[in-house]
Formats: sequence, structure tokens, C-alpha cells
Amino acid sequence: MPDSPGSSWRPSRPSRPWDTSAAAWAEASFLPAGGRCEAQPTLTGVKLHQDGEHWRLTFVEGHVAFSATVGTGSWQTTLTETDDGGSGPPLAVSGGWTDEDTFGAEIIFLETPHRLELTCSRRTGTFQARWRTVPLHAGRLYELRMPH
Repeated sequence: MPDSPGSSWRPSRPSRPWDTSAAAWAEASFLPAGGRCEAQPTLTGVKLHQDGEHWRLTFVEGHVAFSATVGTGSWQTTLTETDDGGSGPPLAVSGGWTDEDTFGAEIIFLETPHRLELTCSRRTGTFQARWRTVPLHAGRLYELRMPH
């Protein structure tokens, strides 16, 4: 995955969801592999859905969720808002399909040095997450931003 939002994330195979089965991915939901996300225990679910021409990732942390637009072949920046109207973190997201059953993305929390890699498997209905730069303090993703 890229080192900066100026470069694009390139999956190991061409990213072509519309050639494989966009309808199968249109409202996909994923639970943590093994029942718990070890890298980010507050992350209880991930959803991927098509929003017009763009794809959006929704991060679910218990009863709070926030979404970001995914740049496919590029980076897309989003100022997120939680589903309860709160302010979420500004993100840059780039992602794509590594094969017909696997979606991968990198999420940069723009106000911090933290990056999260996410892999979603349509076949198993699960996701795995891994920090590239681990936060010093445990907390919720939607709070991962500079202090106010």
C-alpha cells in the first residue's frame, strides 16, 4: 500500500468490481474474523456499499457508525460524521479488489500518524484489520483525531 495519499493503492490484481459482480458487493456486511478484531477491539463491523459511482466503507463500533468514500485507484478524502450526528475523523481512503471475493483498503486518519489496513472477505463475511502505525492509546476509531 502507498506511503502517502499522493500515490494510489494498487491491489495485487486489477481492481475491477464491476466486471466481477458489483451487485454481490453492493450492500456487503462483514464481522470480525474469529469473532473479535484484535487490532481494534472497538470495531465490531464493516459495511461496503455503492453510492452512485463511488463505494463507501462504513465502520461500526457498537452503536456508533461512520462512513467514508473509497478511492478506487486513487485516494479519496472524507470529513466523516457519525450516524448520531457527531463529528468523526477526517480520513483518506484508498482500496480495491484483490480478487472477486476480497476487498482491501487503507485508511489514513489525517489528523494523526495512524493508518489502518482492512481486508474484507465476501466468501466468509469477515474482515481483518491491521495497524500500520499503531495508536499509543486505545480508543474508538471515530475519536482518532487531534484534540479540540
